[in-house]
Amino acid sequence: MKKNLINRHRMITMVLDFLKKNVETLNLIPALAALITALESLYQKINAAEKMQLTDPKARTQTKEELKQKLIGQMLEIIKRVKAFAMVSNDLVLKSIVDYSGTQLDAMPQENMVVACQHILETCSPRLGEMTGYGLNEGQITAATESLSQFELSIKGPKNARDERKKGTVKLDTLFTESVELLLKIDTLMELVGIDNADMLIDYKNLRMVDDLRGKSKGGKTGETGLMGSVTDVETGNGLAGVSMQLNGSASAATTTDADGNYSFILAKAGTHNLKATLNGYAVHNEANIAVTEGEYTEVDIELEASI
Repeated sequence: MKKNLINRHRMITMVLDFLKKNVETLNLIPALAALITALESLYQKINAAEKMQLTDPKARTQTKEELKQKLIGQMLEIIKRVKAFAMVSNDLVLKSIVDYSGTQLDAMPQENMVVACQHILETCSPRLGEMTGYGLNEGQITAATESLSQFELSIKGPKNARDERKKGTVKLDTLFTESVELLLKIDTLMELVGIDNADMLIDYKNLRMVDDLRGKSKGGKTGETGLMGSVTDVETGNGLAGVSMQLNGSASAATTTDADGNYSFILAKAGTHNLKATLNGYAVHNEANIAVTEGEYTEVDIELEASI
């Protein structure tokens, strides 16, 4: 999640906690109750979208291996029983189909292992009645089939993770935009609360100050007018070094990110600016209509997505 959104998420958490703790006083303004309920619902959606965006490649790799070993264990139980049936009934074709050890399955390329397991299950299912006396039952077939489906999905993990994170990022941007409009309405009604409870209004305003919206000035100490921020990998969240940052399409107004992925521009004047971020191996990112205030720095964080 971008730094400005992390700050806003933190702010909403604290504001909701504050509003809930003071619900008796706030009930004096009936219209506030519906807005607080709406904010709480929005907050839950934000948390769900954040989970979509947070994808850990290592965790997904670990999950895939766990699913693989679970599937192999289930398949070996089936293979053991089917082999016994094939030996007793002298069914050499069936014996050849299930003639795998755990080591062989584990060493197979993932796609080959999927095909082998599918063939075994498809062969055994129609003949389940013949093998019940050997301890094979429908529950084992069903469980292995489900594990096989889960393993197949995990193989596609990297692309799924990328798509899932992208959807989460888009969803977060939309939800946080909605939160701005909702909080502004709550701000207006809190001013009415402040008529009789000035201290509560001050406490509320202090919590709202935690928010650091994109395009909101940072208030630089030197009084310079500027643009600053960081560039990160959309999947890992790591800062990207050496990203070419071009301002307003001008080759002369350009810089690159440092080792941590940070960048900054000193601008001759305020106004609306466009920013382009370019790095080999990543899709070009354009950030348009950035409002910069005179005598202050505006922070814009950017996430780049690897080219496919």
